[in-house]
Amino acid sequence: MNLKYIALLTTLFLSLANAIEVPKNVFINNLHRQLDISQSVVRENVAISVKAKEDGVKFFYLTYKQDLIPYLSTMVAFTKVDKEEVLEIEQIDLEDDSDLAYFKVNLEKPINTGERVIVNVEVSIIKVLKPYPKYIEQNDDQYVLFNTNVYYLSPYLVSKQKTTFKIGETIKSYSEDPAPVKVSENDVYYGPYENIEPGTEKIVSLHYKFKGILIHFEKIERTIEISHWGHTVGFKEDLIVHHDGSELKNNFNRIAFQKSKFYTETPSSVKDMIFVLPPRATDIFFVDTIGNVSTSAFHKDETRTLLQVLPRYPLFGGWKYTWSQGYNNPLDGNVKYSPTLKKYVFQAPVLLSIKHVPVDHFKLNIILPEGARNVDINLPYSFDNEERKMTYSYLDTTGRPTIVLEKENVCDDHFQYFQVSYNLPFYFPLQKPLVVALFIFSLFVISMIWNRLDLSIVKVKI
Repeated sequence: MNLKYIALLTTLFLSLANAIEVPKNVFINNLHRQLDISQSVVRENVAISVKAKEDGVKFFYLTYKQDLIPYLSTMVAFTKVDKEEVLEIEQIDLEDDSDLAYFKVNLEKPINTGERVIVNVEVSIIKVLKPYPKYIEQNDDQYVLFNTNVYYLSPYLVSKQKTTFKIGETIKSYSEDPAPVKVSENDVYYGPYENIEPGTEKIVSLHYKFKGILIHFEKIERTIEISHWGHTVGFKEDLIVHHDGSELKNNFNRIAFQKSKFYTETPSSVKDMIFVLPPRATDIFFVDTIGNVSTSAFHKDETRTLLQVLPRYPLFGGWKYTWSQGYNNPLDGNVKYSPTLKKYVFQAPVLLSIKHVPVDHFKLNIILPEGARNVDINLPYSFDNEERKMTYSYLDTTGRPTIVLEKENVCDDHFQYFQVSYNLPFYFPLQKPLVVALFIFSLFVISMIWNRLDLSIVKVKI
């Protein structure tokens, strides 16, 4: 029995040690929460006025439901005074049975009793809009349902708060409780509310017409190959897209769809996607599992190239499409030599430029020239996984250094530039010609030896 009591006390002690106790050294003086739910990626902007109840307050906490964490794509905090100064945010580990996730926000400088600081928190949330109804006709409008806590889930007392939902389209229905609630120009305003206790929840629902593209990429694999010999940088993307909207009640009618182009639209379908490429992009291609798709088009100007991807069929709710696309860019458009670093520096965006479309799994392969050394990479944010390996291609002997990066829950907020710096040995221009020359020389040597070999068993006298 004593051993059981000791084990029980040990378990209790460890659970208390792992649990977090939020210090009540601050309270929220004022809070304004804005949610833009007009696109597939929900943007939450929270302006928080944090007021200190004691001296030397260096941080405060944010809380979110654990079941929402898999859908959080980005989270950034900054002070209203200096938007360029991003505050450090770190997630605090809790015991497994907790239904809340805590994030610690470190302030630029400590605040004392009675002082306040306004912190803006911007969060991108993906795949939380639900199509409603689930089944629609081919030419019906797309409606979605969004559910959330009207109060900001804070571990502190909130003296005053209001919540704004930016919709921008026809609102079919919305929750009228808790009052006051106001609708103006297709936006919904809840509050202001006063003296909200920590952890207070009240779920509200908004049902409205959705005019954006309700899709997400299940997977994007982006491969970048740098070639000093070819003086090009090759970009290739393998993509799988999924339509998240309402499914069709009946079978797809191609004839009705073709006719609808002349007198009406099919608002729930996705007919094309537009990607922004560099202005000097060449050798652009777009192929799927069948082959080349001739319906694609691109438009060039001095600042950019637009690739218009038109799938073989329009996408409706529950449908998928898989394809590959790519292009070449001149080497000097991405690679420069830095006299300061005495290294080549490659710069490019992490992912494709397509707005308001989330990505479940993103993979980036960066293939450097053969012989590249002292490779360093500068990333704008962290990745879930990083691997370094060798890739072998035509006439390679030592292999090409390759960096493989992977990340989950990506959105267009991750469209930022990264840099890779590397050295090339002095004999790099001669490496491949020497390999080719050595190969040809070996063929001649083998031919000479073969012609001089006498493999006959009996010599014939002439």
